[in-house]
Amino acid sequence: LNKKRMQYLKQNLLCLCFLLTATLYGQNTLYKIDSILQAAYQNKALNGNILIAKNGKTVFEKSYGFSNLEKKLPLNARSQFQIASVSKQFTAFGIMVLKREGKLNYDDFVVQYIPAFPYANITLRHLLHHTSGLPNFWKDIRPNLDSTKSNGNKEMIAYLINKKLPLQFEPGQKWEYADIGYDILATIIEIISGQTYQKFMHNKVFKPAGLKNTKALMVTDFRRIKARHLATGYIEDSIKGNLKAHELKNFVFYLGDFYGDGSVISTARDLKKWNDFLGKFKLSVNAQFSEAYIP
Repeated sequence: LNKKRMQYLKQNLLCLCFLLTATLYGQNTLYKIDSILQAAYQNKALNGNILIAKNGKTVFEKSYGFSNLEKKLPLNARSQFQIASVSKQFTAFGIMVLKREGKLNYDDFVVQYIPAFPYANITLRHLLHHTSGLPNFWKDIRPNLDSTKSNGNKEMIAYLINKKLPLQFEPGQKWEYADIGYDILATIIEIISGQTYQKFMHNKVFKPAGLKNTKALMVTDFRRIKARHLATGYIEDSIKGNLKAHELKNFVFYLGDFYGDGSVISTARDLKKWNDFLGKFKLSVNAQFSEAYIP
C-alpha cells in the first residue's frame, strides 16, 4: 500500500474500532461497518475476509476482493490465507500439549533435545517467551545462508551449531522477538513426537479443535503450497498495479523451508473456531489427547 492509502486505511480502521465498541450490533451498526470496509476496498486499501463475532456468535462476515486477480476468482468463506506469525500460537500450543502429556517441561534446556545446540542455558520457556537472546536472524544469519537453495529449520540450526554466534543477551534477561525460537520449538515437537510438525499439529491440535481448513505446512514458499483455496497476496505498485507479493520478495524462495514460526494457513472461520475453542477448554493431565479437551 502507498502512504496515502495506508493513511486512509488507518483512519477508517479507527472509525471501525469505535463501531466495534458498541454494546449491540444492530443492523445500522453492521451497515456502517460494511460501508467503511466497502469504501476501503474501493480505495484499494483492503482485499480480504472480515469476520466479527460477539459472545461466540458471528454477527458479520463478508469477503472483499479476489483470491486471484488474474483468474478473477473472488474471495469466499473457504479462502485460506498464509497467517504468518499468527502461526506461533499454534506451535506454542503444540508444546503445551506435550507438556500435558508428560513428555517435556517448559524449563527443559534445548540441549536435552538437540545435544549439539550451542547455547546450553536456553530453555523451552525462553523460546516461548522470546527471552532467549538468540542471535538476530535477519542481521546475523539470513545474509549468510546459501541463497541458491531453499533453507529452513535444519539449515538454521546447523548454522548456529557451526558458527556459535554470541547471544544478544543472557537468556531470561530481557525480551527480544525471535522468529527462529519457534522454528526450534517446531523441530523439538518433531524430535519428541516422532512425527513431522505438520502431522503432529493436524492430529494433536487442529483435528481436536475442529479446524478442518487449517494446516501447519512445512514450507512458506507460496509457489510450493498445495492448497486449492489458498489466496494470493498482492502488493500495489503505483505504476504497475497489483503485483504478486511472492514474486517481489527475493527471500521467499531461499527461506522457503522454515516452519513453526509462520507456516500455518487458515480461514477466517477456522480462526473464529480456534478463538472459541481456547475460551472453553482445559487440558487434562492424565487423559489421552483425544479426550483432553474438557469444556
